[in-house]
Amino acid sequence: MDPRDTEHDRWESLAVDHVLGGLDQASASAFRRHLVGCPQCKAQVAELRDLAGSLEDAARDERAVLALRTRARREVDEDDEGPEPPPRSTPRRIVIALLVIGVAVLGLAAHNVHLRVQQTSLEDVADRQQAVLQGLGSGLVMDTVFPEGASGVVVADGDRVAWSITDLPVPATDQRVVVWLAEPETTRRVAVHTAGSMPDGAINGVETERGAETLLVTRETIDGSRLANQPSDDVLAEADLGLVRRLDERDDEVGASDPS
Repeated sequence: MDPRDTEHDRWESLAVDHVLGGLDQASASAFRRHLVGCPQCKAQVAELRDLAGSLEDAARDERAVLALRTRARREVDEDDEGPEPPPRSTPRRIVIALLVIGVAVLGLAAHNVHLRVQQTSLEDVADRQQAVLQGLGSGLVMDTVFPEGASGVVVADGDRVAWSITDLPVPATDQRVVVWLAEPETTRRVAVHTAGSMPDGAINGVETERGAETLLVTRETIDGSRLANQPSDDVLAEADLGLVRRLDERDDEVGASDPS
C-alpha cells in the first residue's frame, strides 16, 4: 500500500470533524493548511458542508411543523374547554373608511336638496321678474316722488301696478322697507323688504291694483315683532295712481258720447 494513501486517508477522516467543528485548535490548523494543496479534501469538505446544510434545513422544517401542530392542538383544546372567544372586531381603518363614505353620501344628498331648493327660489325670482317686466311694459308711467334721492318707475294699467325702484336706503336690522297700496276704503301692505332682500337698495314687484289711488314706499320700525298696519310718515317713494282713473273716466265719457 502506498504510504501516501494511508496519509490521505487520515486527512479524510478529519474532514467530518472539521465540518462539524470537532477538531482541536492544533488539528484544525493543520487540516486547513492541508486543504490549501489538496483538491480531494476540498471537494469532500464542500460535499460534507452541503449535506450538513440540508440536514439542518430538514431539522428546522421538522421543528416548525411540530410547533404548528402543538399550537393547533392547544387552540383546539382552548376552544373545547374555554369560553367562546369574542367576535373579531372590524379593523379601525375599515370603520373609518365606512364613516367617510357615509358622510360623503349624506353630504351629496344634502347638497342635492340645497340645489333643488335654490333652483326653486331662482325660478320664483325669475317668475316675479318676468311679471314685473310685463307690468312695466303694459301700462302708463305714474308720476312718482322720491323724497330721499331714490329713483325708479311705477306703471299702472287700471288692473295692475308694477314698480322698479333703486337707490333706496338699506334698512337697519329693526327696520323694514314696506310697499303699500292706498285704496279708497283701506291701505294694504303688499311687500316687505329686509336688508338681506335688498342689499343694493333695489326693490321691484307687481300687484293687482283694485282701484288703488296711491303707491307708497315707507321705512317702518318693527314694534316688538310686528309691523304697523298703516304707513308711517317716513316716505321713501310716493306714486299717484289717479292718472289711470282719470284716463279711464275720460274714455268712458268718450265712449258714451260716441253715437256709433
